[in-house]
Amino acid sequence: MRQEGSTLEVAVSDPTWRQSQTLVEIARTGREVISADPRVTVLSTSPTIRLAVDTAGALGAAVTVQVKVRPTARPPLAGAGCEGSRVRPDADAYARGGAYAGRNFNGQGLVAKTVADQSYARQSFLRFARPEGEISLARLWLRGAIADAGGTSTTLTLYEAPAGWEESTLTWAGRPALGRAIGEVTITGSTPAWYSIDLTAHLRAGGSTSFALAGPPGVATTLAAQFADRETPDGAPYLQVF
Repeated sequence: MRQEGSTLEVAVSDPTWRQSQTLVEIARTGREVISADPRVTVLSTSPTIRLAVDTAGALGAAVTVQVKVRPTARPPLAGAGCEGSRVRPDADAYARGGAYAGRNFNGQGLVAKTVADQSYARQSFLRFARPEGEISLARLWLRGAIADAGGTSTTLTLYEAPAGWEESTLTWAGRPALGRAIGEVTITGSTPAWYSIDLTAHLRAGGSTSFALAGPPGVATTLAAQFADRETPDGAPYLQVF
């Protein structure tokens, strides 16, 4: 961090290469943002400067932001609220096709896989209450890993889905249709890790809070990826909202 007069420059990196997101609070009061790397989201400039930095895949490289500040202001750090609010799912479950199209798999984790043999095809569904208030940043966090002998990496798509489903009765035969694609996430390796999908623009525009996780449009085959569901004590999915 370097300040010259009223210009504050901050560089943030993750030398461990392990963090998907880094949250920073700085005891300065900002007047305006001069410039910011695309990986930086400025959550607030007053009374303190708060930043959310996307460090996933950055390989330790630093990202920078410049803010015009009040030169002598040193506000106390708030601390509380720096991680945003967490919204847990109201419902989540996966559906499986083919011979299992009429079965319900609630409480058995979340799985997604696209494959020609429908008995092995799976899609996962999550539904959240809509976050209240103005949204500066919103991310869906999932903890999961590859659960497939066919490889070590696969890309999945998050879709809007109609909200009229219940986790206790969800089946492949009665599952909601996949709606508009919202974002993608690439899952790598068989060790569970946290993955996020940016929902800021989607929720700011009033988009649905009912989602489906499945293979990308037009892709015939993906590996199976398994995720913790809301019944999991550690690792349950959540929306992180600032």
